[in-house]
Amino acid sequence: MHVDSAALSDVGLQRTHNEDCCVADDAHGIYVVCDGMGGAEAGEIASAMALDSVTQFFRRRVAELRGGDVQSPAFRQRLARLADSAIQEACQHVYQAASDGVSGKPGMGTTLTLLVLLDRVAITGHVGDTRMYLKRDEKLYPLTRDHSFVNEMVSRGALSAEEALHHPMANVLTRAVGPQANVAADTNVLDIYEDDLFFLCSDGVSKGVDEPGMLTALGAPTLKAACQVIVDAANAAGGDDNATVVMARVRESTGMHHPYREAVEEKIRTLASLPVFAGLDPSELAAVVSVAGQRSVAKDEVISRAGLKSEQFYVLVRGRASLRLMGAEVLDINVGKVFGDVEMFVGKPALMEAVAVESSEVLTFARAHLEDLFLRDAPLGVKLLWRFTTALSTKVDEVLRRGTLTE
Repeated sequence: MHVDSAALSDVGLQRTHNEDCCVADDAHGIYVVCDGMGGAEAGEIASAMALDSVTQFFRRRVAELRGGDVQSPAFRQRLARLADSAIQEACQHVYQAASDGVSGKPGMGTTLTLLVLLDRVAITGHVGDTRMYLKRDEKLYPLTRDHSFVNEMVSRGALSAEEALHHPMANVLTRAVGPQANVAADTNVLDIYEDDLFFLCSDGVSKGVDEPGMLTALGAPTLKAACQVIVDAANAAGGDDNATVVMARVRESTGMHHPYREAVEEKIRTLASLPVFAGLDPSELAAVVSVAGQRSVAKDEVISRAGLKSEQFYVLVRGRASLRLMGAEVLDINVGKVFGDVEMFVGKPALMEAVAVESSEVLTFARAHLEDLFLRDAPLGVKLLWRFTTALSTKVDEVLRRGTLTE
């Protein structure tokens, strides 16, 4: 994979020292922004310590991870857990330094936003209110949620986005690296395409430059120029905080060709058409796709057998299948249909077997990988669990109304 990158950190117009720090390491595909807090140089110590910790963590591991099966949900789960481990290790380093009062300052901490580009995927990790965006096809997609008091209030409907900008508690974080020995981190693994542009920034940027302004700046002739435009815009908006940006553009990668992208987007389109996943934003859909396995089945091949407990459910992406009871066809399964979900969630053996009527492609969702996703992204987990509950209730109601499962 070839990646172009640029980074810029500026003290701003009203601060005397810079508590932000960043790295753009193309050789290892590691990109990080940290924004320290604690005052009296404590923020500088915390952000530099966390940055060094996560960077060294992945530098030690990238070589062994390259060439892994990045399309395997199990391998992606491993990558997401590594991102979490890297952040926990950084958190413990900062916490210990703050506690001993020698190498650090009491109460210090930092935000941390991490991107690792590995083969055809992006590994992300996030704590605090530094941000990560993805520019793809001239659109800008947020990939992180601020861990702040005002963002929690906005998500609950207690504040508007405009009110949050000027709220007296706008700088209060609900999560940070270092104040405690551990922290809940948001991690994910996403498919990447050629020309994807990742943009990481501290809140000194996001408070002064809105998303349309960011998107315009990202159209600059070079990434270095784009960094300068955005930092200048943050300073023009008042420059009351340090402003840091890191950009990484994917130029080319083995296997990152049109058929690959089309295959990924076919999965996304299929899921977006289902009631359970309809209305999810692009980053949420990408997160769901990241835990989906894919299986090709030949005509008359059994997809799932009757009488067995299942730890996964299925979505038909291409072709046609049917549910059969004692060899008799009971129900057609067309593209976009979900099956096996009741058996997986209830934990009961399947009454019927699913068989491919023609050559088909199915997505598989394993219980273990869904549970892991829900733990890594609690808001998405709550949203999906509620939708799964509603969908299952609807199916049970239909069965009760019919009086029989197979009628």
